[in-house]
Amino acid sequence: MKYNKFLSFFAVISFLTLSIFSFNIAAQSFEVKSSEFPDQLTSDSLEGVWGLNIAESDDPMQKVRTLIQKSFTNSDKTESAGQAEKPGISISMFPPEKLVLAGSENEMTINEFYPDYISTRTYINDGLPHFYQANSDTEIAVSARQEKNKLLIETVSPRNNLMEETFELFANGNKLKVTVRISDANFQELLTLHRIYDRAILDDLSEYN
Repeated sequence: MKYNKFLSFFAVISFLTLSIFSFNIAAQSFEVKSSEFPDQLTSDSLEGVWGLNIAESDDPMQKVRTLIQKSFTNSDKTESAGQAEKPGISISMFPPEKLVLAGSENEMTINEFYPDYISTRTYINDGLPHFYQANSDTEIAVSARQEKNKLLIETVSPRNNLMEETFELFANGNKLKVTVRISDANFQELLTLHRIYDRAILDDLSEYN
């Protein structure tokens, strides 16, 4: 699945206008072993391999149009100089083609497979804020908690932008709904993305190794 570079350009412009900064992630090799998962994955487990269902997910083109409209609408709204200098939330406009979720008793690792790189994140599921280094001079606060078939992650940027991510099973555990909601420091919604994934198998990752 490839997206038009022209579309990507406008996504970047919109995000800059909305003060949502993106950080580059270096490409890396990745290999998933079955030993990383429980002996038997049940239908109520978030763990496993998930493939993007494009037809049931939000259309990135439509979301870009919405962002552009919002950026023009809010162009006359200014922030204080000190707040504007702080980084905002990092988010990819386009969804990862594959997800691999693997967890332990109190942790969950999310591997996101994009066409040119793989992003890996590990969270402690205790509901408490933990601080992570986003880059050399940016620290973000992240809290995560898991409730049966749902994982909730909240990320707060130095600018007090809030990103809420929800990973939730449905369709008898055969589908995963990922919702990403970003709001500003005043809790006004800037962007919401809905992505649907179908449960897949390890063999579907062979092209990334």
